[in-house]
Amino acid sequence: MRSFLLALLSLFPVTTAAGCGAIGFDVSQDIPASMIVGDPNTDVAAVDQNTPLTINIDAEAEKQGGLAHSAYLKSLTFTITQPSKGTFYFVSGVTISIAADAAGLKEIPIARLTTVPNLRTISVTPIPGVELLPYARAGASIRATAVGFFPKEDTTYVGEVVIHVNI
Repeated sequence: MRSFLLALLSLFPVTTAAGCGAIGFDVSQDIPASMIVGDPNTDVAAVDQNTPLTINIDAEAEKQGGLAHSAYLKSLTFTITQPSKGTFYFVSGVTISIAADAAGLKEIPIARLTTVPNLRTISVTPIPGVELLPYARAGASIRATAVGFFPKEDTTYVGEVVIHVNI
């Protein structure tokens, strides 16, 4: 479960481009493979971890000759790659939040999946309208909270995050 959370936490090293506010586009980033060590004897567990957010929106905006006006989480998916027919049966809920305490931006949820389906691929549902740009510029931290238990066997998964940027 900790590896699952670490991947959730590290999914934001995304760069985006910018401009004048009237045009929008999506930027995607693959989340590298992570393994969760299986344990057939585990019980229900809740895990809570933080990591810095490292979106470099302004640098990419300069390359595009403009400024980003907004950035929103569009989608976040995870897919089990091993075992070949594995599913996310071991996760019962996931919440992703963002905070920038030093800048006075309080913690707010940006994505949530309250019932995790017993499928090979899951999508953590973005919360509509949550603006990521001020958080990214303020050196925000991402907090992932997951509830579930360790899978019975070693499990590897990959992911993808998509950010929608308005320029």
